[in-house]
Amino acid sequence: KLLPKTIKNRILETPYKNDRKNGIEKYYEENGKIHEWSYQNGKANGIHKMYYASGNIMIETTYKNDRKNGITKWYFESGKLAGTANYKNGTLKGYKKCTDGRMGNEHLDCLN
Repeated sequence: KLLPKTIKNRILETPYKNDRKNGIEKYYEENGKIHEWSYQNGKANGIHKMYYASGNIMIETTYKNDRKNGITKWYFESGKLAGTANYKNGTLKGYKKCTDGRMGNEHLDCLN
């Protein structure tokens, strides 16, 4: 069952099964950006994707049991890779690495 709702002029479409989020949830921002979250039995499991208004991918993050787990990738609107980070059970392992050579913690913005 898909339950669409509007929150502050933003549209959220959430599929439910047995009263829990299950499937791909889509969130549409006013600026045209789109988020897709993958849920299984009420928990984020799978890939979260965020898209630019142009439709090009901005971020790909893998989740397992509601926590970042695996490689997160950021992309410029052109489609070129901007940076990566590796997470395990929600914790950054090592450094966030930007393709321009910068490295840092989670707060480093590879897109700017």
